[in-house]
Amino acid sequence: MTRKQRRRGAWCKQCNAPIQWVRTAAGSWMPLDESSDDERGRWVIETGRLTRQLVGVELEHARENGILLFTNHLAGCVGNNRPKGTPCPPHLREALGLKPLED
Repeated sequence: MTRKQRRRGAWCKQCNAPIQWVRTAAGSWMPLDESSDDERGRWVIETGRLTRQLVGVELEHARENGILLFTNHLAGCVGNNRPKGTPCPPHLREALGLKPLED
């Protein structure tokens, strides 16, 4: 599916994966993976786009009851896992439409 075919939602600028933006209880925006099928999910979307992280007994209870749990996209983004100061590889720069690095 291309960006043009996708009408709703958002895409990660680093890895081009589908994401959804949600607001935390503190009021900041956070990207979650669009799918809830990852066993590492700890974030539950409550009312609208408000989310909170579940831990301990509450997390176990949610998993036992089949509540949809989402993963913070930044935790597993393949485009975000390079050390700080490392330039984006040329093939990714091209795919993302960025200018080539000058020598």
